[in-house]
Amino acid sequence: MYYNLKVFLKRFVNTPLIFVSFIIMTFFSWLIPFFDIVYVVFIVLICCVPIILNDAKIFLYLITFPLLANNNVDYKVLSLSLTMIISYASVFISVLLYLFLNRIKVIIGQLFYPVLVLVVLMLVSNLIFYLSNNLSNGVDFEYTVILMALLIVYIFLSTLFAEKGMFDKFCDVVGYFSVCLFLEIATYYMMNPKEIFDVSLSYIDILGNSSKNIVSLVCMISLSLIGVSIYRKKWWFFFYFIVCLIGMVLLFSDVTIFGVLFFTIPIILISFRSYKKAGPYVYLFSLSFVVISLVFMLVFNSSFLDHVVDTFTLLNFGNNKYSQIYNDAAIMIKENPLIGRSSIGIIDKYGYLQSFHNDILTCLVYSGSFGLLTYIGHYVNFYFLCFTKKTSIKWNVFLIILMLNLFGLISQTFFDANLFFFVLLIASCYQDSKTARNLSVNREYYLSKEQ
Repeated sequence: MYYNLKVFLKRFVNTPLIFVSFIIMTFFSWLIPFFDIVYVVFIVLICCVPIILNDAKIFLYLITFPLLANNNVDYKVLSLSLTMIISYASVFISVLLYLFLNRIKVIIGQLFYPVLVLVVLMLVSNLIFYLSNNLSNGVDFEYTVILMALLIVYIFLSTLFAEKGMFDKFCDVVGYFSVCLFLEIATYYMMNPKEIFDVSLSYIDILGNSSKNIVSLVCMISLSLIGVSIYRKKWWFFFYFIVCLIGMVLLFSDVTIFGVLFFTIPIILISFRSYKKAGPYVYLFSLSFVVISLVFMLVFNSSFLDHVVDTFTLLNFGNNKYSQIYNDAAIMIKENPLIGRSSIGIIDKYGYLQSFHNDILTCLVYSGSFGLLTYIGHYVNFYFLCFTKKTSIKWNVFLIILMLNLFGLISQTFFDANLFFFVLLIASCYQDSKTARNLSVNREYYLSKEQ
């Protein structure tokens, strides 16, 4: 009975049924609130599969897809949907059990210590502000708490995914993830047609009601990861690439403009460099697709050029649409330039933690100049991790880090919990993906044959 179950599950995870199931179940969980119960049951059942098959790669689906199921109401910094909480609680228990049964050595992860220092500085800044102002409500410590929680999760991810070939598998999963993301974006705009290409709206009910810039950046990062699968001669992943690019164009955010103009072509160039003969044709087709996309936006959106101009003015930090926010940040920084004013009480009109649309300013406000030095050290460490790996796919990871740096000047990247979790997941799969574990032989197959 147990042997037959293992055979069935192996067939399931080695066929397209597994990612099709995740796409369908996650999409309907996002679309239909009452479908949440079915989705949670589905996640709980799948959590048993990695333990039965002793295969950590299945956790990639379980950890990635619930991000897109987090759709419902009253989502704030820490107020995750009940679906997401139960799903990730089940995954966490399954991961603990898997690590215990396999007695896997704990790996801290290369990004851990710089981020830990930054979190401690934010905590110190919050405590000083909290005590000096005689406050009695600790709700504003939420983001510091969630960063600490994500760091603990990062240790588990680094330990779990320290396996040869894990990063390549993760890139495949991101390809399937991008299809689900596109379905949610397209469905959202079909249900809200007046919002398409509406630059006045900043948030969208995806990834827990995130800003359009964050969802666009997740799409942009996904393009680079899908490029790894394309480079590995999985040419059909170009379909996922196009689908993800279309979803990003529909969002029509500031990140979309910069991403399409400056990052799409480089990603295509490095992704198809292993295709010697077909490469030039792919480059020509891709360039044509980008041009057609731009023409499409020009024809169907009269304000497209105005939005492009407004987007480029964001690089003029002294005079753009966020100038007043920058000025407010500068005033807060002056309150305590060394350790920061803290994040307490800084809430925007949507009820979210204020990001100031610039990671550097946000870091200075939350943790001061000491925090900024640690923030810079974090990215230096990230680049070091990228280039110390002797692999041909490091350029895809380099583009992702570069995106985070550049888009961090006009939006929030480091200080968004969903995006930061996604980045930690990428790092945990990439950093030790060349380390192979001890070979384990499944003796049950041979024993069954002897019997």
